[in-house]
Amino acid sequence: MENLLEKELKKWQSRAHRYASEGIFSEKVLNSPLFIKEQIASLDRISLKFNRLSEDDLIQMKLLKQERRNLEQILYPNALVRIIARIINSFKFQKEEARVSKSKQMVAQDVRTSMAKTGFGNSIAEAETKMKEGKEFSLPVSFYVNERDRMDFQLQFKKDEDQNFIFRQYKATLFNEQTKEKKEHFFKVEPGYMFNSEEAFHLLSERAVYISHPVNGWQALDFTDKDADGNYRVKSFPDQYSHFNLEEALLKLPFKDEAKLDLEDCKKRLQKGERVEFEVIIQNVSQIFSLQVNPQKKEIEVYNAANEKISPYELNPRKHIQNTKESQDQNKSQSQVQKSNRKNGHAIKS
Repeated sequence: MENLLEKELKKWQSRAHRYASEGIFSEKVLNSPLFIKEQIASLDRISLKFNRLSEDDLIQMKLLKQERRNLEQILYPNALVRIIARIINSFKFQKEEARVSKSKQMVAQDVRTSMAKTGFGNSIAEAETKMKEGKEFSLPVSFYVNERDRMDFQLQFKKDEDQNFIFRQYKATLFNEQTKEKKEHFFKVEPGYMFNSEEAFHLLSERAVYISHPVNGWQALDFTDKDADGNYRVKSFPDQYSHFNLEEALLKLPFKDEAKLDLEDCKKRLQKGERVEFEVIIQNVSQIFSLQVNPQKKEIEVYNAANEKISPYELNPRKHIQNTKESQDQNKSQSQVQKSNRKNGHAIKS
């Protein structure tokens, strides 16, 4: 299998052949000093790309330098002129090398920033060590979310056209150690549009996450549909079309006061995809419930401790108090009727 340096050299070599074979330029133009200078500049750019060489690349790089010297001799037959040209070109090369080095540093910083934003900041040092080896790689990361669920990640590091490492996607797998069920999805890492590791867990747990780029709205995974690459289809619910207002939905909850919900904190956590737990006292008994967002139905779902979906109004303590009072009044009324019947029965008997 040919390596990246070999591909670049073949690309460089084929340019002149294509210009000649297809008659794009005349032989005179292809042998002109202008084109030879461009050929030399192309070789310089290739050598700058591959500043970390494997053993396979070393011999090709030596041949590249020899080819460059051959072109110099054609362009500058006079030895003195050739030396002067080399001195001038060395300054240009150093300037270009500094620019390329600065560009590589910026790209490396972009990788570090993307890893930190997606929740993999602890693996930055390991990734940098791998990048120094010069080959494309994937980095495994795993952690337990709770006693049964484990998240496994494969961070993928590729090279761009300038041979700079970029971090543009990761594979996330949610594995349940009790049921052995697993769900996996590739998440893109793009500026302004990326899900971090925590949000990836919530999405794979069949919950929705709110994003603000490219448009404001909720996103969820469709576990009934996959694309050609085996990824779940992403369902989007932009605010401008769904008209689902989370804050208004929270304010309408009939138990928000008794549950002592911090609505602003609850809103932020729900937008991240979390399931928010809370406590409600019903008939002097503490019970734990949880909330999560269903943007497709434009509602906040309520679940009990057994993970069963229930109606929000079942948690209204005032309703339970009212029902209890009505039940007590009904029992009291029935008791009075029975007492009256017994009294009337005694009177008749006497």
